Amino acid sequence: WALFFARLEVYKGLPVLIEAAKQIAPAMQASPSVILAGKGRLEKLGMGLIPPSVEVRNRLIGDLEAIDLFGRCGLVALPYIEASQSALIAAAYRFRKPVIVTHTGALPEYVVQGETGWVIPPNDPQALADMLKEALQDPDRLAEMGRAGREWYECQRQVEEEDLQKMYAELADMGHHSDPGTILSALSKRSSGEV
Repeated sequence: WALFFARLEVYKGLPVLIEAAKQIAPAMQASPSVILAGKGRLEKLGMGLIPPSVEVRNRLIGDLEAIDLFGRCGLVALPYIEASQSALIAAAYRFRKPVIVTHTGALPEYVVQGETGWVIPPNDPQALADMLKEALQDPDRLAEMGRAGREWYECQRQVEEEDLQKMYAELADMGHHSDPGTILSALSKRSSGEV
């Protein structure tokens, strides 16, 4: 099953996910096919009836329950309509789960298409339904992609740590006598790739 783990809000694509779940329900043998875990006011989302293939846990999810959900799901769905980024992609990879994200904000930057997850158009229930159906019917591929996501995540963390260590070393080399403007200028050049 697919896990949606977030506040239950329209901008996170919840109505799109519900519509996609309705479309795939006849083809899915396992129930639920989607679990919505998070707090929100469903009556304000205008989604209509939620199909029986969708389990709703409309409450604050504690740590142990979250660990259980991430551990047992097949993938994590982030069908956001609007977003800049989400820490949930890193959480999914930490638990060796692939993701389905929309081409919104920086979300696609954290997905290797077809290897660690999938990027689909935002606000497209049919594209989401097609991807969910394909993904959930192949648990071996989900496991393989989950491992790839974890490897990608670990590699990115290592690169970030090395970059931070270099930056700290450069700052330390500048000494205590440099004025703040010189330090800020050096950091700006470094982050823009001029150094």
